[in-house]
Amino acid sequence: MTRFLLKIALFWILLIGLIYSAAKVASRNAERKDYSNYNIEDNVIITPKNEHFDFLMLGLSHARNFSRHRNHQRVEEILNCRFLNYGKGGGDGNIANQYVFLNYFLSRGNTTNRIFYVLSMPMFFAERLDENAFTYQYEKLDPLFFYHVLTGPDVNKGEKLYTYVRSKFDKHWRMKYGPWSAKISDNVLEKFDTAQIINGFKRAYVNGLEFDTFEKNKKLMRKTIDLAQKKDIEVTFIVTPSTFGEWPGHEHVMEFMNDLKKEFGIEVYDFSRVYLHQNEYFYDHHHLNSDGVVKFTKEYLKPILNKQKSK
Repeated sequence: MTRFLLKIALFWILLIGLIYSAAKVASRNAERKDYSNYNIEDNVIITPKNEHFDFLMLGLSHARNFSRHRNHQRVEEILNCRFLNYGKGGGDGNIANQYVFLNYFLSRGNTTNRIFYVLSMPMFFAERLDENAFTYQYEKLDPLFFYHVLTGPDVNKGEKLYTYVRSKFDKHWRMKYGPWSAKISDNVLEKFDTAQIINGFKRAYVNGLEFDTFEKNKKLMRKTIDLAQKKDIEVTFIVTPSTFGEWPGHEHVMEFMNDLKKEFGIEVYDFSRVYLHQNEYFYDHHHLNSDGVVKFTKEYLKPILNKQKSK
């Protein structure tokens, strides 16, 4: 019986090794290209080893926007610092995978002084974000990252890990995947459209505010803060501006933030209303264009960072 079990175990080890080797061969073209935080939306491929950053940025698209369109260089120049952005947009981000990316970053011997966690309200209430099987689809294949996903807080892990490995055999990954970035986001929101905003809320909250999901994600956010503080990383939460102000669920999230202040001593800044109806700083109703990113970084992010550095 023992011999039979050993044969089964050996079979699976060989099979997994074969799949991994084939996936790495299929990944050669994608992995050898020149990637930076501003020209790719995925995170594993731009995560270094044993390096220090002044801060990490976590969140969804409202975080990633500080790196897209070469905004990354603009922000670093204004702040005179170096940062790494793990924000995931396009429906691929959630609180669980931000925890996984942070854990992966630390496990590779990297360090940072602080985290700016950009809050997007759907990340707390939309279960579809948590269950998205494609959240790691085009992340670079790395056994250490696979391990962190496998042992981390994600739901729907089986499908996510299958998609993560299976994508390495896709034509897009093998032939087309690579860096790209516009030089600037200079589009301007043409007009404030209430109907468009409401439709956007419906797409973001397909099932409304899902409070069971909210309770689960509150626990994950506490887990994230705990992981950071064990490494002496300061955590600051930021709500970036929109043309309309608050998203649905805003008041519930801010109540939770007040609880976190008492529990962990973190800082929270709500800038949701600072650019109300100032369309010239947005490319849609809630994403800053490059002028908006520069303005926000100078007016709000820089003073926060300077205050924290002076402590």
